[in-house]
Amino acid sequence: MRAGNIDNGQPRRRALSPTQLPGVRAIPKDFNRFFRGLLTPGEFFAKSQTRYLGPFDEMPTEDTLPAADEYIILQRMGRLPDSGKSIFRQVGNLST
Repeated sequence: MRAGNIDNGQPRRRALSPTQLPGVRAIPKDFNRFFRGLLTPGEFFAKSQTRYLGPFDEMPTEDTLPAADEYIILQRMGRLPDSGKSIFRQVGNLST
């Protein structure tokens, strides 16, 4: 498994931020304080600029994701009560 920011003989590229992906927004700080006690680790997902894959029971690896893309690995931590939208935390980056 190669992390997106580990030197593998190629020039370093800036790691992709989750908020650069379509449909991903940061939770406002007021929500963070409210939800912190309600969050529990759950399923994993992989998101790139063009793909949204998952759920995975275990953290996806280079072998379990399609090749030639850069992914942010997310873990579902809960859902917003009013909308049902998922709350994720970033747990890694992968380049395949």
